[in-house]
Amino acid sequence: MREKRERERWQGTTLVGPHRDDLLVTADGRALPSFASRGEHRSAVLSLKMAEAAWLTGRVGEPPVFLLDDVLSELDPGRRDALARAIPEDAQALITAATHAALPDVLRDRATVVPVRRGEVGT
Repeated sequence: MREKRERERWQGTTLVGPHRDDLLVTADGRALPSFASRGEHRSAVLSLKMAEAAWLTGRVGEPPVFLLDDVLSELDPGRRDALARAIPEDAQALITAATHAALPDVLRDRATVVPVRRGEVGT
């Protein structure tokens, strides 16, 4: 990291760290992107993230903040509901969705929905 510090400053981005590493998700030794749908692949990755959140909760004593940017659009209704139920009720979550209808009832019932119209972002 020290070796890359000056180059990172020059480029304005980090060049090393765990966030820069790719993670290949497999099932039965096969890479999911080679045979699974985007929704199935996304579900597997989200399952890993939910397991990570549970681990962090156990270590820290409170759930992390969930930042989910348009993940619902690639999931079928059953997977959307499963994700919504997996987010702990005492957790903070910021979820973006293209349409209000994409939000599962279990999320909509406990959420503060803030509609944003075209041209309103940043105003």
